[in-house]
Amino acid sequence: MSKRILIVEDDSFIEELTAKKLEKAGYEVIAVQNGKDALMKANEDHLDLVICDLVIPNMDGFEVIRQMRAMEKTRETPIAVFSNLADSDALDKATKAGATKFLIKANFSLSDVVMEVENLIGKA
Repeated sequence: MSKRILIVEDDSFIEELTAKKLEKAGYEVIAVQNGKDALMKANEDHLDLVICDLVIPNMDGFEVIRQMRAMEKTRETPIAVFSNLADSDALDKATKAGATKFLIKANFSLSDVVMEVENLIGKA
């Protein structure tokens, strides 16, 4: 069974590129564009990893991470922040919310993202 990744990203261009790259690497990808849908999917599906932007509709990524950490199904699921909010306050806030990894979009190619995913959950 493929490892399943939830991408929470409101920029459809970034979401599609990231999903295609991860699917090409053999992962199963579910993509949503807001916090509310992210929590619904997390409650419905088994997830091996969540990749979450911080600036998304309905609720910010920090709140999504906090709520996922409170849910039984995602309490231990690795959550990687993938955002351009790069200041130390955002990093600190994401870490306190329960993020496992913080990736700054501008600093990572999609191949780098796949490598980070492999480091977090293993190859597909």
